[in-house]
Amino acid sequence: MRAILAILLLLALGAGGYWAYRHFAEPTASLSSGADPMDAELAFFEAMKDAVVDSPMAGEEELRAFAAALTDYAAIEIGSVEAEEGGAVARDVVVTLRDFDEAGMRIDEFRLWGADPAALAAISGGGEEGVRLAERIDARGIEWFGLDGLVKQSMQAGEDALIASAASFAGELDAADAAALEMEIGRYDVGAGRTIIDGLTLFPLSSDRPAEDAAPFMKIMAEIARVSRMASVDAVAVYDMKTVFDFEQAGQESAMALTMPLSGYRGYARGDIESMAARDMVYSMDGEIPAATPEAPDAPPVPMTMAGGFDSYAVSGLRLATLYAYLEKGQLPPTSEHDLMSLGRWRVLGERIEIGGEPFYSVKETNMDLSKFHWLVPTEIAFASDDIVYHIGGFMDYVADIAAAQDPSAADQETMEDMEAALAILEKHGLSDVVLDFDMRAAWDPGTGGVKGGFDLDAADFALVEESAEGALADFESFAALAPAEGEAMDWPALAALVSETFVIDHAALSLEDKGGIAKSFGLAVDFAQLAPEGDPGAAMLRNSTPEDLRQSTAGMMRIAASQAAQGFPPAVAYIGAVADFIQHGGALRAEIAPSGPVSLGDIEAAGASGQDPQGLIDLLGFTLVHERPAEAAGN
Repeated sequence: MRAILAILLLLALGAGGYWAYRHFAEPTASLSSGADPMDAELAFFEAMKDAVVDSPMAGEEELRAFAAALTDYAAIEIGSVEAEEGGAVARDVVVTLRDFDEAGMRIDEFRLWGADPAALAAISGGGEEGVRLAERIDARGIEWFGLDGLVKQSMQAGEDALIASAASFAGELDAADAAALEMEIGRYDVGAGRTIIDGLTLFPLSSDRPAEDAAPFMKIMAEIARVSRMASVDAVAVYDMKTVFDFEQAGQESAMALTMPLSGYRGYARGDIESMAARDMVYSMDGEIPAATPEAPDAPPVPMTMAGGFDSYAVSGLRLATLYAYLEKGQLPPTSEHDLMSLGRWRVLGERIEIGGEPFYSVKETNMDLSKFHWLVPTEIAFASDDIVYHIGGFMDYVADIAAAQDPSAADQETMEDMEAALAILEKHGLSDVVLDFDMRAAWDPGTGGVKGGFDLDAADFALVEESAEGALADFESFAALAPAEGEAMDWPALAALVSETFVIDHAALSLEDKGGIAKSFGLAVDFAQLAPEGDPGAAMLRNSTPEDLRQSTAGMMRIAASQAAQGFPPAVAYIGAVADFIQHGGALRAEIAPSGPVSLGDIEAAGASGQDPQGLIDLLGFTLVHERPAEAAGN
């Protein structure tokens, strides 16, 4: 397996994941995009194609010496070498992975600048010092072969790890569940028009291996870590990457294709990445949806198509090198390694998904900050998405197409007409597309156990939900004391007990502000009632109401219910009344927990143990629920 990363790093055919995001504000505030380096990063990678290299270009002798020097990593065969201005180009190069000789890559043209193949002798004895092997590698017309076998091998290990993890948590999987996880890989083709690597440094190959009886997941992570620590590079740019593969899972066949014209990263240091970016990723997937039912057990599957992609992404500050130094030995880092890792700050622009040729989901911009960790535990998380659009109308069109394909009968035609009517109702109320903004943040202090967090969900022309909370959980040392020894399972009951014993709430607030959603909800209720069968008594009442009448009567019925509930719980009048006022007038409904001091789970259980004195629990929590009328109504 070690040869895999050597070649991946030599020719850098993978330039990072599909989703990524950019620089953030602190997690305690809403994320803001502000100025960002994404355009500059993409321009840098684009310009690498035409950059002049300040090092001599390799001739035939150096090209052949370079290929021979990498024999510990791969077998490299050069078809021919042709002289060109300043040096030479190797053509029809075939690279075969040393540890898996059925897989490798074909390269149409291969060029080198500043090559020093003799430097590899300096690291043959091991150690931590690396050697600069080349100033630039330029490979064109790259095509991998035999990857289906490698992927099958890796996926089998992944399935084994997943099944083992599930078994340790929930017991052994039955045969059907285990079979559902299995994926059979058919074709797996990967290629790139061109890959450029600047400043390649190789490090001694590690001889460390996990124990034979190590968990499958740890063996996978050890290989990833070992490969990741073999090299550092100044910069990598990949142009016109294409991937096509097909697979079968749970008896259903699927095929996927992906293209990405530009991707790259720079400042890669044995698992750390200073920055990376990509643009215009597009994917498509063709699959099948099971259509068999008890009434039609032989119904063939219905074709399903999905497509999507993003306009651009960028990520900065990924730090995994220190973690990889432990994982390659099959070890978890000691809990004393506090500043261990960062998953970076990410940004993605123009994410989108289509199903069956119909738009389903799109996001203008998403940001995520996963840069702050204490050991393996995140201490702050921030996530924000702007202009999330769920295209309900497009999805309903797709569902209608699927229904028609499954059953074109008269009964199904009636269902189709109902779906068309339902879509018309959604469009009438401006809900065929639902537009959202979402902002979430959370923080945990490993020294004290203090926690705080919250989220904002803003549904355009419908409602705004805001939540925040502060309290405490166990500190890091308490959690670390429960870490299982090597080869032992996690003591989940002990973890649950620790959380229960240390949980404290200091403050919490939840706000629901109406932005037109209440009126739309009652309008939907009345309009959808028109689609119900004539004999439906509940629908008849709604059909004979206007949305405003229904809204007023609902608030009135809630007040009647409040007076009845007050016989057993007097504060119910105020609480239910606040909800009724919110339904009738709009405005905002605000709930708050503001105790006079920290409240533990034990305090809550003690206060509510008898069930006879709910007022005691309310007083303990300092709970309030109030309605705020909209500004224009309050003024009147």
